[in-house]
Amino acid sequence: MAKHLSQAPHAKGKNVFSLLRGHPFCPAGSLGFSLIELVVILAILAILAGFVIPNLSEWQSNAKVKAVARDVVTHMQLAKMEAVKTNSRAVALFTSGAYSPAGEVGNYTVFLDNNENFVQDGGEQLILQQGMPPGISLTAADFADFAGLGTPATASGFRPRGLPLSSANGGANAGVLIRNNKSRFYRILISPAGNIRLQISTDGATWQ
Repeated sequence: MAKHLSQAPHAKGKNVFSLLRGHPFCPAGSLGFSLIELVVILAILAILAGFVIPNLSEWQSNAKVKAVARDVVTHMQLAKMEAVKTNSRAVALFTSGAYSPAGEVGNYTVFLDNNENFVQDGGEQLILQQGMPPGISLTAADFADFAGLGTPATASGFRPRGLPLSSANGGANAGVLIRNNKSRFYRILISPAGNIRLQISTDGATWQ
């Protein structure tokens, strides 16, 4: 009959470490990791971290610039709705700048342009004002005044019936260009019919 646990040999004054001595997988005098084994483990962890940390940083940066670009699209759609709702022009005025790895370059303002001069004068409703976060740069804003309304190249927006004030349908620097410091680019285009599109690029030249 099997012995009860309390009657096992190790219960008679022997601890776990003394039982391990002499075991094939734990030679005498070896109760844990040796210094060499610890060094090897730390080296492996360091190598793994070298792969994981840069990839995680790039993923976070790409997710951030994508969110910023989508915000621009959402805010342009908001400008369109406000123009229709208030029966007035809603202008999106962009300020771009030279790319910086640190980001925080560029901003844009969306407002109701009641006197139609593309400037937010006193009393005109500010819909929103947005700057670029760290690591993100707004490097260009270029629209075509296809309707002949005198719209500045750095502005777009919508008329009371939802038609755009200007358009950007393609070209090297057409539309609003936003990038991060990991070579991920987005641009926002507006068609003459008022459709807003978002495109992505990994080199700033070829767009999808």
